[in-house]
Amino acid sequence: MHGLVSNKKIIIVMSFFLCVFLAVMFNSSVYEAKRDIKNTPKRINLYKGDSYRVGLKKCTYKSSNKKIVSVSKKGKLKARKVGKAKISIKKINSFAKVVCRIKVGKHATSVVPDGAATVLLRMGQTYTVKATVFPSKVLYKKVSYSTTDNNIISVNAKGIVTPISAGVATVNIVSKATNSKGKKVTAKVTIIVQADNINSKPDLNEDIDDFGNIVIVPTKNPTSIPTTYPTDVPTDIPTGSPETGPTATPGAAVPIETPVVNPMTPPPTEVPTVGPTEKPLTIEELIASATPDPNSPLVLSFVLSDSSNNYRTVYLLNKDYAGVMSVTIDGYSYTKDASVLEFLTKLQKETGSATNSAGTVTVERRTKKESWKVILHEINKTYYFSGRINDATYNSPYGIMIADGNTLDSIVIK
Repeated sequence: MHGLVSNKKIIIVMSFFLCVFLAVMFNSSVYEAKRDIKNTPKRINLYKGDSYRVGLKKCTYKSSNKKIVSVSKKGKLKARKVGKAKISIKKINSFAKVVCRIKVGKHATSVVPDGAATVLLRMGQTYTVKATVFPSKVLYKKVSYSTTDNNIISVNAKGIVTPISAGVATVNIVSKATNSKGKKVTAKVTIIVQADNINSKPDLNEDIDDFGNIVIVPTKNPTSIPTTYPTDVPTDIPTGSPETGPTATPGAAVPIETPVVNPMTPPPTEVPTVGPTEKPLTIEELIASATPDPNSPLVLSFVLSDSSNNYRTVYLLNKDYAGVMSVTIDGYSYTKDASVLEFLTKLQKETGSATNSAGTVTVERRTKKESWKVILHEINKTYYFSGRINDATYNSPYGIMIADGNTLDSIVIK
C-alpha cells in the first residue's frame, strides 16, 4: 500500500512538471510568433503593378480582394488594380496574427499650381501656394515646397510664402509620388516681391496746366506704328465695379493673364528739340480741329512740355466708339471687347495691383488720387498714366488719358 501511494505521488509530481513544461513551450512559441509578426508594416502603399514581399516564415496569407492585391503562399504581394484591400497574416500553430492595410494608386504624371503661375506680393502680405498632383487616383497627393532664394521669400511646409525683401524668387513644388520612371514630378510659382517705398506719381491731370507748349502734333495713327496687333486678350487692368474697385480681396495677390509681345513695335522716337516749322496751333485750336473717326477710339494725341522740358502725352478718346479697342505699351497689348467708356471708367474709378502670369508686366494703382503705374520687368521701364471719363482739363467732348513723358510711339491706342 505504501508503495502504491508513493507511485501516485510520483505521477502527480511528474504531471505537474509536464504541464509547466508544455505551458512554457507553448508560450514561447507564441512569443516567437508575435516577435516575427510585430515587425510587419500595418499599412503598405503600392503603385499599380508593383510587388512587395512580406518575408515571414511559417505563416498563412489571405487577401480581402484579390482583384486589387493578390498574395502568394510565401507572402509576395502583387498590386493589380487601384483601390484598397487587407492582407491577413497568421502564424501557423499559433494565435499570433496581423492585418496589413494595402493602398494601390497610380504613378504621378504632373503637378499643377492651383493659383497663378506668377504672383505679386508687397511686404507684409502672404500667399499660400497650393498644387494638385495628377492623375486623380495618384498614390500620394502630398507635395513639398522650397524657395530658390531665402533672402527674398520664405515658404513653409504648408506652402505659405512670406516676403523678406524686394526681388523675384521661385517656389519649387515637388510631388511625393513618383512617375513611371521613379522620378518625382515638379512645378514652380514665380513670386515678385515689391518694395514698400515705390514712388507713385500724383494724378497727372492735377498739374497739367504747367504743360502749355505743344511739342509734337502727330497724325492720329503715326506711320511708324505697326498696322496689325495681336488678338489675344490679356487682362492687364484689374476688373471690378466702379464703387468697390477690383474684385480681388484687399491684401491678396491678384494674378492676371500673359500679355502678348509684338516684336515689330519700333523703339520710341526722341522728342525734337524744336517744334514744327509751321506755326503751331494752340491746344484749343488743335482740339477744335479734330474730327472723330467712328471706326477708331482715338480722336487725337499730342505731346506737351513745361518750362523745365518735362513732357506729357495727351490722348483724347471717342466715348461713342463701342468697338474693340487695343492699348499697346512697348509691344505689350491690352485688348478687350469693351467700349471706350468702360475703359475710361476703369482708369478713373478702380484701384488695385496685378501681375501677368509670365511675371513680365505689373499694373497697379493704390489710391484713386494716383496715376496707374505699369512696370515692364523685361525691359526695366515704367509708365505712369491716368484717365478721365470727361475731359475737364480742356472741356472737350471726349474722354482723356494723360501719360507721363513722350509716349506717342510707346503707348499706342487703336
